[in-house]
Amino acid sequence: MQSDELSGLDGFTAADNRASEYIGLGSMSKDMPDCSAACYQKMIEYGRNLVETIQRDVKEYNGITAGQIVEGISRIYSDYRNLQINIIDTETVVMEEIRGSKAELIQRRLEYFRKATR
Repeated sequence: MQSDELSGLDGFTAADNRASEYIGLGSMSKDMPDCSAACYQKMIEYGRNLVETIQRDVKEYNGITAGQIVEGISRIYSDYRNLQINIIDTETVVMEEIRGSKAELIQRRLEYFRKATR
């Protein structure tokens, strides 16, 4: 790419570079021969979106282990009435429970999801 093609692009930050390495693109450069300015911009956008997604997930699950989630899901599904509840909804209930939601709220939520799957 010619430097004039890149004049509208912002710099590639260290976080962008880490994201591109994480997704298997390796270290990227504005001098990549097979990538147009639009292609390069799309890769930067994809990397930033990936980083934002990872950061959001880290915040959402902060301090909660996979073991806690698995244990909670197993406990909920051990009740035959909950077997038809979607796994995403079950995880939501488990996360609320781990974060300290009241037992009454958890039961109402489970009842809602049971009815929604009928």
